[in-house]
Amino acid sequence: MKEEQSYVIKEKNGISWVVFKELEATGLVTHGFTTRKGGLSGGPFSSLNLGRTSGDQIELVRRNRELLGDIFGYVPRESIDLVHGKDVHVLKEGASSADPFGVPRPDLIEADAVVTSLAGLQLSVFYADCVPIFIIDRARPAIGLVHAGWRGTVGNVVGETIDAMKREYGSDMENCLFAIAPSIGPCCFAVDEDVASQFVETFREWKDLMVTTANKCHIDLWEINRRLILSKGVPERNVVKASLCTACNDELFFSYRRDRRITGRMAATIALLHA
Repeated sequence: MKEEQSYVIKEKNGISWVVFKELEATGLVTHGFTTRKGGLSGGPFSSLNLGRTSGDQIELVRRNRELLGDIFGYVPRESIDLVHGKDVHVLKEGASSADPFGVPRPDLIEADAVVTSLAGLQLSVFYADCVPIFIIDRARPAIGLVHAGWRGTVGNVVGETIDAMKREYGSDMENCLFAIAPSIGPCCFAVDEDVASQFVETFREWKDLMVTTANKCHIDLWEINRRLILSKGVPERNVVKASLCTACNDELFFSYRRDRRITGRMAATIALLHA
């Protein structure tokens, strides 16, 4: 029996984005993972490039982000300054959400995950292969957004985020939903021995997720992160994944690896509609 698809791809004004059915059904959030379609950029950044530091014209990136205001109700902007680690930032009262685009934020925290219980405050992180993970605590309510690169996956950044939600909000994993958004799949995430050895050492019991072919090790970041989530006591029914590879689907997504670093960025964004 074929597993039901966990997501839908919506489209408006030529822009398309991925939405998870279960997250949308809660009525608690607006959320999405953008594709590369519907923007103004050209060349390797064609067309909805949202990456401020990608090398694209900054004015085009600003205008691309503004196009999303009509879709999400706000213009996505950085919630954290990524460091490819496992630190989690708790966004609390007093956090600014209206700084002008392109102006460095003095309060921008270096981290790879962010959580909040504040309604109307958007969480946005930008991607071109790394694994985005959406989290909703339906009871609190509270939300989280995780950037799990390979280093963050080895460091269990999603587990650190779960611990932060338990600590800050008393989150019960029975009430939490997790969605693993489009990112590089095991088909395309092939690494050399130096990186592979870190996965093998850290996840000895999950060697089935690391397959070596032609002197490269293919690693399943989706499933490793899913198992890390389950290891925190999250029911299996509460975890969904898109299983959409950013490197394979060149018409839909930018990919840092496929495009050899010269490429755009997609946004994963989520906001609580009410507390």
